[in-house]
Amino acid sequence: MNNTIGFELTAEEIESIFVQLGFETTKNNNELTVKVPSRRKDITIKEDLIEEIARIYGYDEIPSTLPVFEHVTHGALTDKQAKSRIVKETLEGAGLSQAINYSLVDKERAQDFALETRDTIGLLMPMSEAHSTLRQSLIPHLIDAVAYNVARKNADVRLYELGNVFFGNGEGELPDEVEYLSGILTGDYTVNTWQGKKEEIDFFIAKGIVDRIAEKLDIQFDYEAGEIAGLHPGRTAIVKLNGETIGFVGELHPKVEKEYDLKRTYVFELNYDKLMSVSVGYINYRPIPRFPGVSRDIALVINRDVPSATLVKEIEAHGGDILQNAQVFDVYEGEHVAEDEKSIAIRLSYLDVEQTLTDDKVNAVHEDILTALQQQGATIR
Repeated sequence: MNNTIGFELTAEEIESIFVQLGFETTKNNNELTVKVPSRRKDITIKEDLIEEIARIYGYDEIPSTLPVFEHVTHGALTDKQAKSRIVKETLEGAGLSQAINYSLVDKERAQDFALETRDTIGLLMPMSEAHSTLRQSLIPHLIDAVAYNVARKNADVRLYELGNVFFGNGEGELPDEVEYLSGILTGDYTVNTWQGKKEEIDFFIAKGIVDRIAEKLDIQFDYEAGEIAGLHPGRTAIVKLNGETIGFVGELHPKVEKEYDLKRTYVFELNYDKLMSVSVGYINYRPIPRFPGVSRDIALVINRDVPSATLVKEIEAHGGDILQNAQVFDVYEGEHVAEDEKSIAIRLSYLDVEQTLTDDKVNAVHEDILTALQQQGATIR
């Protein structure tokens, strides 16, 4: 009893308290048997007797002590908690609202948009067929949420969800529970009524939000054209981190949009556990450059099947120590360009942090880049 409430009472003092309460007691060495009157229906277990002792002796007499911990921390956020706050602030700053949906979907949609082909897990006694199977993607319920809003005249919807998906490991085995981050956008991204301007959501806005997440986490995503069932085959990109597929970003397939009575709708989904597993390390700061930089634009024609990212990587590989950035700012397909080709404009930014750049140094690197691009099949315009 003393160990429970922190008192240092003798057996005689405890027995005296029970006598005051009108409880019959029988003492046998260090054991005290208590007979509770029938009027006290609230006392059924030994802890109730301990509470009565504390009440009569006085709660004010309970000593104040600090809790004892085996491992004491300074109370800071864990790495994942800190990163999660950054991700949520980034998404909400981009205009997305957080959604929380059920982990259960109907069996027919359980594997829709799944990044892995794995067994599903169904409930033995589901409350309804609409919630009978554990989900393998967050996208189906997000589509439901958007369709619900659009049907009620809320045409501009931007949502994200951070939740778990489940992959089966066979009968008798526990499933793999993986945390995913997903988002969905439809309608207008910005509407400036007073200026008569608006910006409709497109692929590049959705991809830009994903890029912003990577930037905030100090990691680098790579993108490849790909196909995901339920997404537009020509407007879908596979997201890779360190060569491993971790998600996708793209537009819903026109058939799916028609089925849910939606306009152009864009989604993204990322394996959040894999994002959190990347160690960022320390942030290194550099002084503001004292010397001016130089930018040059190049326009080239290349086969449509060659991704822009391939050209950017080739430029970065031959940019030496003065190339700071290579950014695609225009892609054209149409008149005056062959049907199987496209025209790409890229801006190259050069900077030497040690000294003022000279034309000779920039020209040498620039020519090396142009030669490398021509070897990739590009024609410089």
